[in-house]
Amino acid sequence: MPKKSDIPAWLDPSTLIMFRPKPRQVAFRQVAREQVDAGFCFRAQWLAASYDCVEFRREALSQGEWEEWSNDVRFVRWFYSEFPESSPLTGPELKLLDYQWWSGVSEGMRRGDQWAYRLYEKARLATDKEAGRTPMESQEERKRREVAQSAGLSAWAGTPTEA
Repeated sequence: MPKKSDIPAWLDPSTLIMFRPKPRQVAFRQVAREQVDAGFCFRAQWLAASYDCVEFRREALSQGEWEEWSNDVRFVRWFYSEFPESSPLTGPELKLLDYQWWSGVSEGMRRGDQWAYRLYEKARLATDKEAGRTPMESQEERKRREVAQSAGLSAWAGTPTEA
C-alpha cells in the first residue's frame, strides 16, 4: 500500500471529494469578499470585520480555526474560487498592462509632460542595462562586445580607446 506522500496530488482521492462548506465558512467567505471589494486584502482585516457578522457573534473566528480550515486543500480551493484577484497574472494580462502603461507614457510625452519623459528615460535605461547595452551603443560595438565575452576576453569587451 503506497503512502499518501507517494500519491501524486492529482490522484489523491481526498481532493476529488466535493467540498461542502459549513455555515461559518460560507459566512466568512462572504465577509472576506466584501472586505476585498472595499479594498481590504489581509486576513487580519477580514477576521476583524467578521465580528460584525451574525454568524460570529457567539464565537469569533480565531486564527486557529482559520488555520484548521486552511489545512484542507478542498476548503482552500472552494474559498478562493470567489477571488480571481488571488490568481497570478497571466502573460496576456501583463502584456495588456504593459501596453496600457506605454500608451500612457506616450500620451504624456505627446502633451510634453516632463514626468513622461523621465519615466521613459528610466524604462529605457533599465531595458538597456538588462540587455547589457549602454544606451547609445552601436550594433557594431555590441557585436564586438558579445564576441569578446563569448571568447572569454571580457577585458577586451569594452569600447577601444585611442592611443
